[in-house]
Amino acid sequence: DYARSSVLAYTFSSTEAGVISYGGACSGDRTVAAIGDNAVNFSVAAEGNYKNCTITVTDALGNVSPALRVRAFTVDDSAPVLAEVVPVPGLANKPGPRYTFSSNEPGSVVYNGSCVSATTLVRSGIQTIKFNDLPDGSYQACSLVVTDRAGNIASLPVSTFEVDTAAPVLLQEQEVTPATANPGQPPVYRFSTTEAGELVLGGGCTSADTAVLAGSNNITFATVKTASYPGCTVSVRDNAGNLSVAIAAPFNVD
Repeated sequence: DYARSSVLAYTFSSTEAGVISYGGACSGDRTVAAIGDNAVNFSVAAEGNYKNCTITVTDALGNVSPALRVRAFTVDDSAPVLAEVVPVPGLANKPGPRYTFSSNEPGSVVYNGSCVSATTLVRSGIQTIKFNDLPDGSYQACSLVVTDRAGNIASLPVSTFEVDTAAPVLLQEQEVTPATANPGQPPVYRFSTTEAGELVLGGGCTSADTAVLAGSNNITFATVKTASYPGCTVSVRDNAGNLSVAIAAPFNVD
């Protein structure tokens, strides 16, 4: 059994009234036993394991009972020590993000805020939990509350993170101009995106432009020797890693 030093309650029964004596590392707040059940509160010097505590009762005629051995117990007044090991990425593109933390002792865990997990028990050491699916948004007030076997409580704030599972939405604002360019007249394409991120091109076309802002963007395609790019496509990968649907941006170099 595990308990805090402030709640070391113990009950024993005696067939006779008498004087209580304590043995081992425990002492109690009661010195006289009555016939029947007797509740005592132990006191101990420090945290630790107690395996040798005993109780005896001496009746009015001086007869001493056999020693009653108290079942071993552990006194623990220290709250669990918790630490964040691997936080949820600042931008997570999965609705059920994973979170890794450590505890120096086992116990039970509950959750505050919007982040909840099916995990209810904590072991000693490092462990990873999976939060239940969360809608897209920012999560700033999540925490874990661990209660050890003695009832000591510790809280661990979860670092702020954002869930973003929606890919950017692109819209062509102006097709490649000019549609047939020469190396000295690089073609430009204008489109809009609902999210900032990284430019991703397909179909063989290239550009020195790599960063994309939310809203309208102009990108300049690289021009080399005579070539045709009928399969050129434009996509955007947002900062959470979601990739948009590609839009076509064909052009020729002559």
